[in-house]
Amino acid sequence: MKTTKAKPIVRLAIGLAAIMLVWSPWSARRKAAADAPTTRVQVFGAIGITMGQTAQVNVLTPPPVGDRPGPLPPPIGDRTTSVEMFLVADDGSVVQQKMADLAPGRSATLSLNGDDFVRSGRIQLHAIVRFLPPPTGDQPPPVNDRCGAGGLVSTVEVIDNATSRTSFVLIPPPTGD
Repeated sequence: MKTTKAKPIVRLAIGLAAIMLVWSPWSARRKAAADAPTTRVQVFGAIGITMGQTAQVNVLTPPPVGDRPGPLPPPIGDRTTSVEMFLVADDGSVVQQKMADLAPGRSATLSLNGDDFVRSGRIQLHAIVRFLPPPTGDQPPPVNDRCGAGGLVSTVEVIDNATSRTSFVLIPPPTGD
């Protein structure tokens, strides 16, 4: 009789031990992933430029909500955001890239002049903007998520070189809130 009662208890103990073995590393990985700073990426659709046009990627870190327009004070401490901007050809090669550290209220651009790059016809490009997490121990910038991407605003525009007028602007798709 004891053997019949012991078998279900042993099976239950083995089952619980197996669940704990599987659950423990999975739970630790999820916690580590949640605690790790994340890199946010915005990918823009493809555009084409020819001679006489410039493709430009723009990134802005808006000032904290409630600040008035006007001269901005210098950044305080480590409250900057690092961004990488890329212009990528249709074959996947990086045509141009730039890294910038932005304080609130500051912007950076990456431009590719078609006159300097396109020899004939046109070139197809797409832009990638990567927002890097602050180094460990640094204080991240204030977040204004109304702008998406953790408070950063990015656009891609095509500019007519002869008139300096913007032909069109691409904005990233909205973030899911």
